[in-house]
Amino acid sequence: MYKARISEHDEPVDDLGTKGRWHLYWVQVKEEQIEALSSEIRKSWYAHFWKGQRLMAVFPGRKFDFQAVDKSTWKEVIEYGRSVGIPEEQLDFPTD
Repeated sequence: MYKARISEHDEPVDDLGTKGRWHLYWVQVKEEQIEALSSEIRKSWYAHFWKGQRLMAVFPGRKFDFQAVDKSTWKEVIEYGRSVGIPEEQLDFPTD
């Protein structure tokens, strides 16, 4: 890990009204490490990774590849994220 951002207290963390903190970590990993992560992520959480314009979102048991600049490729991953209880505002996949 080479950078981290942790939200303030009492941020919405799901569509059920749960409040808490969310964490954003910048890491360098190999793709096979990302594949292994899928089974370790908590229900209604996700992780996303990027390299250049390629984005990858990893949910428990599910992975999506899409493009940073082509928002039309985001539709399926956003719909899935919403379906597992992730608030829309947390499905923005920052890359900076």
